[in-house]
Amino acid sequence: MRTKSPASWLCAVLCLALAAAACGGGSSDEAAAEKRHAEILAALEEISQREAEVARKLQSTTSKVEAMIARGIMVIPPGKTWEKRAAFQIPVLNSPTKGPDDAIVRVVEFADFECPYCRANAGLADSLVKEFPGEVQFVFKHYPITRKHPNAEAAARASISAAKQGKFWEMHDRIFATGRLSPEDLREHARALGLDVKRFDVVATTPRSALTLTQDRTLARDLGVGGTPTFFVNGKKVDGGTYEAVSSAIRAELRALEKEGKRIEPALEKPSAGSAETTAGDREAASPDEEDAGEGAAPAPATGASGAS
Repeated sequence: MRTKSPASWLCAVLCLALAAAACGGGSSDEAAAEKRHAEILAALEEISQREAEVARKLQSTTSKVEAMIARGIMVIPPGKTWEKRAAFQIPVLNSPTKGPDDAIVRVVEFADFECPYCRANAGLADSLVKEFPGEVQFVFKHYPITRKHPNAEAAARASISAAKQGKFWEMHDRIFATGRLSPEDLREHARALGLDVKRFDVVATTPRSALTLTQDRTLARDLGVGGTPTFFVNGKKVDGGTYEAVSSAIRAELRALEKEGKRIEPALEKPSAGSAETTAGDREAASPDEEDAGEGAAPAPATGASGAS
């Protein structure tokens, strides 16, 4: 038996009430009751139509959200039930990447160009992509901690500007390799990389680069990032900012995907242990740089110390 909606029951009750009132009066009362009855029915029909439209919009929105989550465009913050879904990903958006777009593991780093620990991990992206060929995509996102590092935001903007000319990773490597972050240093990096310096200056100092920073910072705060470097492997925060910690998290993720039958062996052949081009510097333990939270904030550990903030 089909269940009537509240609107249907209301209509039935009103109809009975109007019918009873009509039976007790004259022709004029009957005409008024019929008119009122028609008005009520019209109002109920409008309510029903609006209810159906709301249901359609809700279904459409739900479908879009589901699709965005599946494609990695929308983030479900850690701790929410949706984080447990398979293939949870932090969105790439317009961030620079290394490795294939269809990799089954996505490593996301939130970094600061003036952070010494980020500098120690500057070669981590190349090392991971080589260690896990075809399986890992590395994504770089900005999280300059300006209260501790006054040149970090300008360096981030410079790298964003370089990316507009296809040279993000070259600028990334040069900034970390030299540690030179003054405005003139950044322009010199641009010249050394063969960039259009005039265009470089425009993008680095306009709202276009600020928008990217705001986007990454908002995402970082939504994900609970409190210092740099912070890494995520398929949406799961890595406990520790070292090469070993990230590599271990990737291996754990690959094992989990294989157990679920979702791992596909990459087409590329993995290099032998002797051919891996990782150096001691790449694997140097480096602790995350804590954001200056004000008075009472714990100081960052000495360079080379291991562990997570």
